[in-house]
Amino acid sequence: MNAKEPEVVFSDQCQALMNGIDAQFKAASHRLCQWHINQNAHSHFGSLNGNNDFKRAWHHCMNWCESEEEFESLWKKMIEDYGLAEHRWFGSMYKLRKRWASVFTNSRFSAGLHATSRSEVTNKVLKDLCASSGSLFNFVQKYEQIQKDWRVKERADDALCIGTPGQFVEHNPLVMAAAKHFTRAVFVSYEFEANHSLNVSIIGNLTADDVQQLSFVVKTTTNPLCTRCVIFHRTSHEASCSCRLWKTSGILCCHIFRIYYHMNVQSIPKKYLLRRFSKDAKTRIGLAIRAGNAGHTHCHISLPNSAMNSHIMRGMYELLNDDKLDETSRQIIVHKFDELQKEIQLRLRAVRQVDKSHDDAPIHNPNPLLRTPFHDLVIHVKRRFTNTRLSRHWERSKKKEEKQGLL
Repeated sequence: MNAKEPEVVFSDQCQALMNGIDAQFKAASHRLCQWHINQNAHSHFGSLNGNNDFKRAWHHCMNWCESEEEFESLWKKMIEDYGLAEHRWFGSMYKLRKRWASVFTNSRFSAGLHATSRSEVTNKVLKDLCASSGSLFNFVQKYEQIQKDWRVKERADDALCIGTPGQFVEHNPLVMAAAKHFTRAVFVSYEFEANHSLNVSIIGNLTADDVQQLSFVVKTTTNPLCTRCVIFHRTSHEASCSCRLWKTSGILCCHIFRIYYHMNVQSIPKKYLLRRFSKDAKTRIGLAIRAGNAGHTHCHISLPNSAMNSHIMRGMYELLNDDKLDETSRQIIVHKFDELQKEIQLRLRAVRQVDKSHDDAPIHNPNPLLRTPFHDLVIHVKRRFTNTRLSRHWERSKKKEEKQGLL
């Protein structure tokens, strides 16, 4: 990771793990997995698990509070209504509220994640590969097959991203810009927010019309009691909303889309077109190669051989098939290629000589276990067991006598 700390770290409620993350990643936002918290809550709440009002209040504190004041007031009300003042687990969760309540964590980008679901799914797939009594060879075979299946699915998803997907509202400049830039999965979320902006209404303008920064108060028909504040900049067309969907997920919310329609904005600012969600997010091979050729010392990207070969072959093919190349340019290419080939061959010979000298040198290893040579893996295929019942010896003799009598 080139000594780059993570922005957000998700983990379960393990005190030793929490202490280690806080000590090692001081700038990261450490959050607790909400799925694990809800799983543990069932064993601590007892009879309150059947109280729907309590469960709604609990989930509201977890994800839907608008401000810290609302969280504190609702938490206090839950303690008073259900007698949780002496509840040990409930009190410990209040001390850790800044690690799991969204109202305290929605100021940092987390791609919309609230749990360790991605790692849990991967763990489940690896656990289901084979039983504990299975061999390591069978595990590796199944693991490679799962890798192939995942890569096939990824290539299929990449193929679906070619071109622009169908749009529910056609000829909308904001939706069209999102369709050209984002992958299909991310575009679905963008289109949902853009279409849901039809349910948003503007109920107030807090500033004058002649200033560069405008503040709007909006609300949705689905939740009319909840209002949002959207700040819009006239020159840059940048906007921020109190729901903080952009800060946490990287997707513009329906409230900002409503203000864009109101202010007749025809294009999405480049700030909101994140590269990590774009169709060309994986095409960084050429950039890495050019950065290495330019002499950037901070570029430590290791490219696989297949990716490097594909990039070089594609570049040479496009260069040789250029219609503007004359005969002199083609001769220059052939001459440079011959020089490069000779230089690479000389370098390979020098590397082979160095490797040969290292191989001939005696190995001094104090550990006798590491001096043990490794042999090729010999695979023993066992006989397959069937459900066919083995015949008894008296049955075999009886069949033999019957056969002789027939003869």
